[in-house]
Amino acid sequence: MARPRAPIALVRDAVDSFQLALLTGVRSVLDPLGVPLLEHLARFDGDQELSSLRRVLDPGRVAGVIVPPCRTSPPDGPLALALRETGDLPKVFLLQADLTGHGSTVRGDNAMGVRLLAEHLVHGCGARRMLAVRGIVHHPDSVARERMLRAELGALGVELPADQVVTGDFSREASYRAVSAALRGGRHPDAVVCFNDQSAIGALHAVRDAGLRVPQDVVVTGFDDDEFASLVRPALTTVDQDLAGQGARAARLLLELIDGAPQQHVSHPVRLLRRASSDRRVPSAPPSVPPSVLPSVPAVPVDDSGARAWEYVWNAMVSMDTMLEVSRALLTCRSLDQLLTVLAAETERLQAQRAFLVLRQDDPEPDPGAAAPLPARAARGVVRFARHDGAVRDVSAEARPGRRDRPPPRCGARRRARTTGRPTGRRSRWAQPRPGSRKADARAPARAGPGPRARSPVTPGAGPPGPAPRRAGRRGARRAPGRGCS
Repeated sequence: MARPRAPIALVRDAVDSFQLALLTGVRSVLDPLGVPLLEHLARFDGDQELSSLRRVLDPGRVAGVIVPPCRTSPPDGPLALALRETGDLPKVFLLQADLTGHGSTVRGDNAMGVRLLAEHLVHGCGARRMLAVRGIVHHPDSVARERMLRAELGALGVELPADQVVTGDFSREASYRAVSAALRGGRHPDAVVCFNDQSAIGALHAVRDAGLRVPQDVVVTGFDDDEFASLVRPALTTVDQDLAGQGARAARLLLELIDGAPQQHVSHPVRLLRRASSDRRVPSAPPSVPPSVLPSVPAVPVDDSGARAWEYVWNAMVSMDTMLEVSRALLTCRSLDQLLTVLAAETERLQAQRAFLVLRQDDPEPDPGAAAPLPARAARGVVRFARHDGAVRDVSAEARPGRRDRPPPRCGARRRARTTGRPTGRRSRWAQPRPGSRKADARAPARAGPGPRARSPVTPGAGPPGPAPRRAGRRGARRAPGRGCS
């Protein structure tokens, strides 16, 4: 296998555990050979992305390209157009169909994975009322798995109506919203089948928040064997696609294409991993405890102190995981409407009683030619989201006055608030010198006595006294007078 002189390009649109697993497999083949890898993180929400892809996929700059599934690019989007313009440039498509008609593909065996999953749910779990959570509507894996799942369940005598399929967009947050809405709408499934593991983790949260037990009341399954699938509680039953193995196979196949080998279409084997989320023989945690990304701990007897320590660690991990989920959900928002939708769902899941979103809005610039000039430009806060007493209130761009007319806090108060994390009106005990220190001893004579604090004498004609000299220490020289914060 010859080493190409130009780098290998890889185009993706996300940085998540799914893409990182594929990237790990690709690098396991290219790094030992010394082949450079050029990664391009694409964003398909603007007109400039097509020109960027054309520069990255220039046949004179790269020897070939590996294309994992891009969730935000439709089949006829800018990525497919840029790939068709590359001509005979060697291409390998990972976990998706060939977008150009003259490339190689490496895909997991979706038919085998869905068949194993359907047989396990029907025969192994006794499930009859399925709720399917598909991914992105135009994604080829989502379309194929939905079609195969309906066919496999029909062969086993179980129907999957159209109203029992919701859209989860392959994300934890969207799946949580979709499953929660389905459970509130009167649907009573005994199994939730998700088309990837991130959607399954969101479904776990939704089922548990609805007061149902997993797997006693509802069985939850995923797909892909994400790195978090075995860490959630209960552990997630899923289909292992061997993502790292598929990435390595795609890299080897691309190097063979560069050497002149013919095109190939590889079907990678998969396997079913049965875990606690579909094993109704194992005990489940109470519904009040939300699932969290937490490693399993061996069941050993503990005393009261150990139980309290375990409860503290559990609550800390739950809080940390919840805040990370909220941050990830907010980072994926591309518009204000998406932001408001995510805030409504996340504040409901967190059972927040009061939450607000205030956007900064500047007044228009004053017209200098007007007869009566407007006042100085000021900033206003516009309320775009408000939640009171656990319910979202309909706000119509309520404006709040700005805070420019308020004077800034004092330098000392600002410094104390930053270092101690306390309100600025309350002096922290850390601002006081430590008893017995040289600084405390130096201040003691000035504070002694019942009368007011003594002042240093001023010599006539000598001018005002300057600042007291300070001995240089490890923190450096003292700041020059008049250089305080404004």
